[in-house]
Amino acid sequence: MEKNKLIEPVKVALNMEKDGLKFYLESVEKVSNELIKDLLTSLAKDEEEHYNSFKTIYDSFKENNNWPEEVKITANKNSKTIFEEYAAKNKEEVKDAKDEMDIVKMALEIEKKSYNFYKKLTEKIEENNVKMFFEKLADVENEHYKLLDDTYQYLNNPADFFIKEEKPIFEG
Repeated sequence: MEKNKLIEPVKVALNMEKDGLKFYLESVEKVSNELIKDLLTSLAKDEEEHYNSFKTIYDSFKENNNWPEEVKITANKNSKTIFEEYAAKNKEEVKDAKDEMDIVKMALEIEKKSYNFYKKLTEKIEENNVKMFFEKLADVENEHYKLLDDTYQYLNNPADFFIKEEKPIFEG
């Protein structure tokens, strides 16, 4: 993909990350379940970082039509820990989060859409550093999806979740 054609997907990504950030921040205010609230807060931090990275890229294209020398994407390591700690503490007792599950479902769709966008984009990009950036971003979005899916499965049916995760010793 030519450099001048990269600006459009960067603009789309910038808007996607901004929309994701807005969704997570607004959703945090609507939920009371501690796990969902903490996870959405953590995901909002990731989306904000992604937005800032795309802003740097966009500004670099506007100023000199080049990919910036250095731009990083990392995942908030705290997201996975939040889920694991909550699940361990609340193995037997889960607050009824059925009404809040719609927010988790919407978050799953956002992450799935982002992952698919970034994955398709990597197929069109030839420059190695740009391709690696979008591959890493797709991986991060996929991790977000897995965390949200685990959260959904756990809150929907904790007993089944632990059976699947812990694999009973009598399993043959």
